[in-house]
Amino acid sequence: MVAVTVIISILAVIAYPDFSNYLSRAREVVCIGNMRSITSATHAYLADHDATWPQTPAKYNSPEWENFWSKVLEPYGVGPKTWQCPQIVAQLGHLARDADEIPKIHYTPTGFPPTKGLAYRWATQPWFIERANAHGKGSLIAFPDGAIKPLFKVLAEQGVR
Repeated sequence: MVAVTVIISILAVIAYPDFSNYLSRAREVVCIGNMRSITSATHAYLADHDATWPQTPAKYNSPEWENFWSKVLEPYGVGPKTWQCPQIVAQLGHLARDADEIPKIHYTPTGFPPTKGLAYRWATQPWFIERANAHGKGSLIAFPDGAIKPLFKVLAEQGVR
């Protein structure tokens, strides 16, 4: 019994330094899942609205803009928490005095004019971009085909170094 306890203790000590890496990776996976949910909901929205991108009546980054985007995809299963990257919340959480100081939306939608089908015209046109380099690989970017890629990978695919 003592030997088992010693072995478990040794394994715990070995794994402990990587715990923050595991936690960070888990937050990244949740973030990617959030972006996929938002992208899927956007496809459903476009199917219901004649392939026309949502048109916000408010200025970018204003509380009204955030509220608009929080509400426009809500009927498609995207709740307020889906709009938040857990890594950004963790990074900003200790800096903010209260929850109102943390932006409600961590994924910035691309602005498209109200032209039918325009959001589908270019496969490499981002639909949503994460607001920060929260995962150390560049901001995550969501594309119309459902792919979620970090900025550094997108740049490498384009031959930019």
